[in-house]
Amino acid sequence: MYGSQQLKHRHLARVWAPAVFFGCVGFARPAAATEDSWWGCDKSLHFFASAAIAGGTYALGATQWDSRLPAAGLALGVTITVGASKEAWDAADHGDASWKDFAWDVVGAIAGIGLSSLIDTAVRPESR
Repeated sequence: MYGSQQLKHRHLARVWAPAVFFGCVGFARPAAATEDSWWGCDKSLHFFASAAIAGGTYALGATQWDSRLPAAGLALGVTITVGASKEAWDAADHGDASWKDFAWDVVGAIAGIGLSSLIDTAVRPESR
């Protein structure tokens, strides 16, 4: 993609990425969990919040680089950092820290990056 098409793609990504991110995060609600089950209600919150963060970060990264790899790396790094920070906050007596929650954060990050990469491939197939 060259010239105006590339600029149009980057402009659309800059407009929609924050809207999608804040829209997804705005609908997320914490769920009460009495035990730390792998399939507890709070695990879906971790999955979808991480997928939204990763997808939005990938979209923002895709506006800056022609290659998909740096955008994916940025998205993974940001999402893992947010998930680890949340669990560290919980471990400091502000909640219930859980390795299972963090595992779902990682799975959500991978899913968000995968979906964003597929969309990116459909929009700009000639990228590396």
